[in-house]
Amino acid sequence: MRTLIVLLLALPVASAAPVPKEVKKNPLDAFDGVWWEARFQNSVYEDPDIARRFTFNMAGGLAIRQNEKAIPEEYTIEIDPSTSPQSFKLKSKGKVIYNAVYAVDADSLRFALTNLTKPLASEVKWGAGDVYYELKRIK
Repeated sequence: MRTLIVLLLALPVASAAPVPKEVKKNPLDAFDGVWWEARFQNSVYEDPDIARRFTFNMAGGLAIRQNEKAIPEEYTIEIDPSTSPQSFKLKSKGKVIYNAVYAVDADSLRFALTNLTKPLASEVKWGAGDVYYELKRIK
């Protein structure tokens, strides 16, 4: 009986324990890693060994390497998750050079870059924006 009373008294304390807050996912998680250029504008490339490499990191860094021996071009991206479709700003040396809309899944990243003087593209497809890319994740 005494054990039952202790358990009944402890039950409200256990149920009043704080619930952990939901951890917000970093939108850059989906970009993180190395990708190869499968399509640029209307040109489709099928050989990942000779394609340009795009390396994204969790801090928003982007390095684009033309080939294995080339020095990578350094950029940053700043994601705006409030837009539909989702968008980011592409920066060079801290200055925004393009706006972009994007769609990403586990193995594919598509984005349409738009010149700053124009409105953001409303779709992520070839012909939307000024420059279109399709990247495939390197596993």
